[in-house]
Amino acid sequence: MKKLFMSLFSTALRIATGLGMIAIYTNALSFEKFTHLAIGLLCAQITCIFVDGGVNNEILRSARLESTAQNTKRLYESMAARLAVSTAIAICLVIYNLVTTTLDNTVILLASFFSGILSSINETNLVNLKATNRFKDELIKSTTQSVLIISISCIVFISPTLAALSILSPRIFTTGILLRGVGKNNLKKIRNRISSKSVFGYYTRLKHYTLDSIFSNLGAQLDAILISVLIGKEAFAIYQPTSKVLSSSLNLGGVIGALVIPKATTLHSDKNIKYYLLGSFFVFGLVVAVLFFVFCNYFLSILFGSMYSPGLDIEIILTFMIIVRFLAAGAGSYLTIKGQQKKRAIINAICAVSSVIFTVMYSFLYDINIEVILNILLISQIVMMFFYVLSVVKYAEPVLVD
Repeated sequence: MKKLFMSLFSTALRIATGLGMIAIYTNALSFEKFTHLAIGLLCAQITCIFVDGGVNNEILRSARLESTAQNTKRLYESMAARLAVSTAIAICLVIYNLVTTTLDNTVILLASFFSGILSSINETNLVNLKATNRFKDELIKSTTQSVLIISISCIVFISPTLAALSILSPRIFTTGILLRGVGKNNLKKIRNRISSKSVFGYYTRLKHYTLDSIFSNLGAQLDAILISVLIGKEAFAIYQPTSKVLSSSLNLGGVIGALVIPKATTLHSDKNIKYYLLGSFFVFGLVVAVLFFVFCNYFLSILFGSMYSPGLDIEIILTFMIIVRFLAAGAGSYLTIKGQQKKRAIINAICAVSSVIFTVMYSFLYDINIEVILNILLISQIVMMFFYVLSVVKYAEPVLVD
């Protein structure tokens, strides 16, 4: 129970930090500049979907089954590959934005992009601390990270021209802390793994983890992507705080996942593993959904302003989406433990692609708004959950014959 509370508090602290950072910039920047900050974070989220490679799932499954040296090597390989690919994407973003907007807006977008990339890398390091049973270290480093991010972000109140510095610099510092200091030795380990061969080997090794992670995370980010593309970046900027609260609520699944997935790998009965995972994720998801429904509208109105409040109808849709995704996460965790990432990836791909096609077709035929997009995504998530649970129920351990 002590571990659960430390993990829960660490994750809640990081969630509060992310929301606090968004609140600072909605109040300190003009709507135009905040829009570019929000788009930069969205680009980072989309990039991470394709670049992270599912390393977090791999860590949860194998961290306690491998040596410290193997574990450390995995983290450095992940960081090197993700930074290399993300930098190439960042160059394309800079070229496009310099043509379409001002230099100031481009700098803010680029800073928020790399802030999101480093945030994802830092989260992997914190997930590794959970998975290796170092919950106290996670709590200490999460607290340090939160203090640095909030305090440095407040620099933007001195002058909006300092926005890029206040966005990116705390992420650089916290990455150094998680790597036990950005010294020459650590930088050399990362730099030595930045090559086309190393990057290719990284994604080849992960294989179905990568495919599964792409479509799973894509499904979680489709609301933001479709709203920004089909309705506009201004609509997404208004929806951004709600999106942040939703993704933060879903990220709480990492708390229960880091505790129950490693534990589930030690259970001997297949039936017990199923009940343990499905039950744990469903109960925890129900608690998160209730808290989201009770506080979301009120919280966003107070912290960000009434224009950022989603409204009751959207709040109800997202509440059901949280419950559905937690139950799907429980079933998906079982499939991961059983080495069924390929099956997960196929189900995710079908649901994600189908929802995108249907939403785009709908937008051509009818007027579309945020509520319609979220309803379509909720239906696709229910279908995904159904096939996940069905796969879990029907799965049987293979019989080995000598």
